[in-house]
Amino acid sequence: MTQLAEVTQRNKGRWQADAAAAMAQDTTGRLARFGRAMQACTMGSTVSAAKLLTYDDQGEVRCTRAAIAAELGVLAGHPDVEQTFRSRQIDSTGVDWYPLRSRFESHWQHGASFVYWALISSGPGLAGLPEPRYGDYCLVIADPNDPEPDALAVLPGNSAARYDRAGVFDAPTCEHEVASWSERAELLAVKHQAQVGNPASWGALICNDTEYSEVVRAGSLPISMIAEARLTPLRFQRIQDLRTRPQATLRQDDRVTIGAFNLLKRWQRRFGLRIVSA
Repeated sequence: MTQLAEVTQRNKGRWQADAAAAMAQDTTGRLARFGRAMQACTMGSTVSAAKLLTYDDQGEVRCTRAAIAAELGVLAGHPDVEQTFRSRQIDSTGVDWYPLRSRFESHWQHGASFVYWALISSGPGLAGLPEPRYGDYCLVIADPNDPEPDALAVLPGNSAARYDRAGVFDAPTCEHEVASWSERAELLAVKHQAQVGNPASWGALICNDTEYSEVVRAGSLPISMIAEARLTPLRFQRIQDLRTRPQATLRQDDRVTIGAFNLLKRWQRRFGLRIVSA
């Protein structure tokens, strides 16, 4: 298996050179400003209320397989874990991501324990979609190197689909495109060099319903390392409205929504989490 750290080290400097070349060709200076702004971008994961409750029960953000093992009460290598994991790789549209995801993960050391995030700047990330596919809450990590991960890298797209070539994992292209966390701004500048417009649009440019850049990280994260939970203003207001209603009038899904928000409030009091309407 290939180590991510070795590949990111091998690529180190190339992303900087490519970004510098692209910026030199931009006479407006806009791409350079974009690159500087993206140095502050971080990573976020869009999750459901149910996943928030799972994280709270387990006391940390874990990879899906580890979370399933805890849920089933078995060891991580138990065959029921992989079977359950596979069944949950079928999305709401009926697409089975398991073959694509497993080919990507099997190439890398620690691949089976990857947790997937998206690079984000402003806004709620994929939780801001009109019909969020993954959940209504965007959890933001300020520093993915704290605690030190087993593996960490950035890729310019959905790793499950981007490197599939008719059922074969395109390892050379993937390894060429892997970037270190410290070069995430350069990756974004190269990727979006022909699209950079008004700064107000940059948040949606780097993370939207059709395009985002992915962060893969191996290793659990304590809840205390979650810096923010972002919700859309509409979602935030709806939750506030629900919290004022009598319990007897609430539907079950409304109660789950309130319970998840109350959980975030507990994290806020305990860990200093910021709840942001973005």
